[in-house]
Amino acid sequence: MNKEKFKPIKLAFNKLAYKRACKEADEKLHILDQMLVWCANNNAYIKTKDLMRSFLLDPIQTFKDEWYKIHSKKIELKVNLEKLLELTEVYISELHLLEEKYRKLNADISIVDDKKSKLFKYASVVKEDDYCIYTKDEKENKKVDKLRRFIKAIKEIEPYTKVYPANIQTGVSNAIKYDISENDYVINQFS
Repeated sequence: MNKEKFKPIKLAFNKLAYKRACKEADEKLHILDQMLVWCANNNAYIKTKDLMRSFLLDPIQTFKDEWYKIHSKKIELKVNLEKLLELTEVYISELHLLEEKYRKLNADISIVDDKKSKLFKYASVVKEDDYCIYTKDEKENKKVDKLRRFIKAIKEIEPYTKVYPANIQTGVSNAIKYDISENDYVINQFS
């Protein structure tokens, strides 16, 4: 017997959830950028890959550590970090607020190598495949093939007669549904 290797077929793509995830990732990158600008305005520069990684995990502590490394040399007294920040009028409450907004967003952020500037930068990780639904076996592939041919047949007769999508949907036990936003028939997800 000649068995072909199973190849999953894309059933659906959740465009709305994907766009929402992209927007959330962009928002998270924007807040991250605001935090980095705040740090730079307070003389702590997060540029190395290790610092950037640390900043993703704990922005406030990374800022404090980097800031202390730079400023402890200027003031030769052994002073508590919090007191030193207070004495130099660096108030991290704004950074706390930004971090709070940053933590509320669920997007994944990674560090990538920017080929143009030869520096590292932050980038969002939103994969289209995470929002796609695929068939799981050959049986589902056959079902999808037959349903696609059925949808094609419906579209071919539409110019000649009025087709009622709700009736079609009910008639095939919701195996296909009419997506009003896409103005098209789609194969319903398998259970």
